Amino acid sequence: MIVLSDLFKRIVQNLNTSFEGNGIDLSVRYSFGTYQETTKEIQDFGNSTTLKDQKFPLIWLVTEQDELFDSSAIGKPVLTNIQILIANSTDPNSNSVKRIDQNYIPVLYPIYEQLLIEIAASGFFEEQHRDDIYHMRTDRPFAGVKDQNGKYLSNLFNSYVDVVHIRNMRLNVCREYCN
Repeated sequence: MIVLSDLFKRIVQNLNTSFEGNGIDLSVRYSFGTYQETTKEIQDFGNSTTLKDQKFPLIWLVTEQDELFDSSAIGKPVLTNIQILIANSTDPNSNSVKRIDQNYIPVLYPIYEQLLIEIAASGFFEEQHRDDIYHMRTDRPFAGVKDQNGKYLSNLFNSYVDVVHIRNMRLNVCREYCN
């Protein structure tokens, strides 16, 4: 049985190892679950004197993904509709131009790029190169929760964050280790 949250835990561990080995001063936290669970976890981190500085940057795997099975891929499911949010804290008084320069370019984009590299290199999936990974990416400066009319109801995770939102990711699971 494929447990995607466990695979991604290893992938994020490898991402952190790669950053450390290349002298990049970023330590990325990993979480998975529902929005409510992750929001509570982030609030718990914020309330802790020892953990509050470790809330972000965060890679969050949304736990509602699909596994597609058909006769052409016997025993090899295709994971579809995978959603991942890469989040980092932001200044609520900043604007989008500053966020790109201060948060996206030095933090969020490197995490996004390395995440794709680590997914491809993991051996868990048939996609062997970052460019083989089908997905959509949306940058969400000062991310929030919107209603059906696009009006912001609250900040995402009840925090001030900028987000790279990966959605509709599709990964072909290897029956055995692919590499």
